[in-house]
Amino acid sequence: MAKMDERADVIGASILAQADHESKELTAKANAIRETEIHAFEDEVIHSMFAEVQAKTTQLRVDSVKTISNAKVTAHSSVLKRREELAGMVFAAVKARLCEYAKTPEYTKAIMEELTAVKDRYSHTSSTVYLREADMPLAKEVEAILPGCRVEADAAIRGGWKLLNREANILIDETFDSRLQEQKSWFLLNSGMQIQ
Repeated sequence: MAKMDERADVIGASILAQADHESKELTAKANAIRETEIHAFEDEVIHSMFAEVQAKTTQLRVDSVKTISNAKVTAHSSVLKRREELAGMVFAAVKARLCEYAKTPEYTKAIMEELTAVKDRYSHTSSTVYLREADMPLAKEVEAILPGCRVEADAAIRGGWKLLNREANILIDETFDSRLQEQKSWFLLNSGMQIQ
């Protein structure tokens, strides 16, 4: 019986040794798997954080560009508005001076000279000359310069004249408003109020 007990102890010790060895192998394999998974998770977290940082950096750049662009547009608009205000003040002063000029004999003389300059260009039997109401006393003189034309008052004219020739299909607009409008682009280009 002692041999049996001895044998049982040897078998038990062998089984315990094998179980201990297998336990250590399983623990080592589990530790290796855990380390691999931890490294993979760390890499995933790092890549995720990097992607998020990249996205936020890109969004910050886009937001900065939008903010700067909006500021530039706002500043440009306010400068344009101010330039229009200043040009409006200048042209209002010029209109006032033109209205004063329209009360002078030089104005009447200038109208007659301008109409005389176009008298030989067309047959005026189909022409209508438009004047401001205050200039209608000049109608007979205009008709003498441009034989066959009609002279009519135009309430929109503040000074100057228009000639419409239906036969030639032309309109000559020498009104103060037309002349000022033509000068506006020149003024904006040459007044030193350019916007960069």
